[in-house]
Amino acid sequence: MEQSVLIELSNKINSFNSINKIQLFEQQSNISLEHPYAKMLLGYKYSMLNDKKSSLVKFIQCIELELKQDFIFKDTIFADSIGLSIANICLDYINNKLVEDYNDGNKHTIFNFWLLGYFYLSNHLINFNYLGYNSLEIRGKLIERFNEYASDLSFQYYSFGSIPIVLAISDYYYSSLLYKEIGDINSSNRLFNAAKNLHSWLEDISISGRNANEYSLDEIAENGKKRHVAILNNLKDKFEIKYRKNDYKELLEFIQIKL
Repeated sequence: MEQSVLIELSNKINSFNSINKIQLFEQQSNISLEHPYAKMLLGYKYSMLNDKKSSLVKFIQCIELELKQDFIFKDTIFADSIGLSIANICLDYINNKLVEDYNDGNKHTIFNFWLLGYFYLSNHLINFNYLGYNSLEIRGKLIERFNEYASDLSFQYYSFGSIPIVLAISDYYYSSLLYKEIGDINSSNRLFNAAKNLHSWLEDISISGRNANEYSLDEIAENGKKRHVAILNNLKDKFEIKYRKNDYKELLEFIQIKL
């Protein structure tokens, strides 16, 4: 998609204030909506209008487009569309325990799905110089709310015994700075306080040979940023996403049945 088309699409979708208007747009649009970016935008818009079912359908469609095209967007600017779609399914669906019966016997598959979201968000952020304030915030939530998975991530792709919450602190901190740059002071303050609160919980924990309270907040954030880079580099070497395509498809099919 050309930049002018992306802007037009984003402006149109964001302007809608009712579900009927979105549905009419989907039926009549002269812009192709068979693209991860379009599906992600629609997913967010339906969510804002409290149509959670339609929102999840669009996020699933976003991911399915990427699976069908053999992960062609993972190194492009649209990687965050897929990453955000996976993250929203994890945060709004899996995290609310609506798939407990699936999770009981397939925990590893859900972990790999979560990991795919982390991978796509991280790849986007590294490739485009940490310019995604929303991507940073959502990645931080993935770390904080799925602490068990984040611990597995750190163990498998960083080092044994590392504290995963440092990763969330980093994301909230840098997201706060970016929100401040665009003038969204409320979001900036909210995320700065989130980073600060998590930092305060680490008072008696050692990080890289020093007590956490010996680090300033920006030092902890920089430490977390470096860990994210190291984890992503290891993921690129070891996380063979193509071999898990069928697992992702089965999980998405299961979620759709449950809708």
